[in-house]
Amino acid sequence: MNELFAAAVRTLERLDRLTYLIAGFVLVASALTITGYALVAFVNKLGEGFLQASITLINDVLLALIVLELLRTVLGFIRARGLPNVSESLIPFLVIGGISATRRILAVGASIGVEEAKGTLEPMRFSQAMVELGISGGLIMAIGLTLVILRTYLPRNEPLEP
Repeated sequence: MNELFAAAVRTLERLDRLTYLIAGFVLVASALTITGYALVAFVNKLGEGFLQASITLINDVLLALIVLELLRTVLGFIRARGLPNVSESLIPFLVIGGISATRRILAVGASIGVEEAKGTLEPMRFSQAMVELGISGGLIMAIGLTLVILRTYLPRNEPLEP
């Protein structure tokens, strides 16, 4: 019975690693697709103006970077063959959060800029945008501080508690 159990565990571990590998390939394909789309969208948006096209390009490239950070997390699990240490497991998600907040700041800033240029920016919309920009900026600062604390005070080889 113990041999059967051990064989089942080995099979599940192999399937687990295979699933992570497949997920990794899907993430790479997604990042490449997003990057290709970003380049095509940039060229298509050039008719609307270089600034708007550039903001769209940056936004899409940052999305590709988020996908690549997810890939880095998957690779960390594959290499560690289990749970990595605390800082290695948290840092990719903090980076993803920082990139996401940066994307939001760019999107809100671009939207406000376009509305202002067209003369359609309402005071309430401006106030809402400023609150959103402040929250996103505060989030980026909190994530940055967390990253500094993790790098400074947490040993890189401390294992996760189960």
